[in-house]
Amino acid sequence: MKKLLLETSFSKIYMIVMIIITLLILGGYFSYAMFTVSKEKSNAISIVTGNLTYELLVDGEEENTLTVPSNTVKDFTITLSNPNNRTARFNFYYVGSLASNTKVGYIV
Repeated sequence: MKKLLLETSFSKIYMIVMIIITLLILGGYFSYAMFTVSKEKSNAISIVTGNLTYELLVDGEEENTLTVPSNTVKDFTITLSNPNNRTARFNFYYVGSLASNTKVGYIV
């Protein structure tokens, strides 16, 4: 064995060592990849889709639009509630362009 080791060139030993190290790294990489995939499958999130309902009140009345005539100042209260047993996030938005002297805002 000692004679065989002395007869082989340094480049052959270097190549064998590099191949072994490469195989160990690849084996570790793929085993970690398989571990993470199996872990993700067991902790997968189940999403149930359905219809979420909401209750929108504008000044105490069930409305989904509010029209303000021109040259009129109007303060109003919008109440948006979620009667579902799931948490939901809602957004308010304005349709159309606003006149230059119009101020629109909301307080949460």
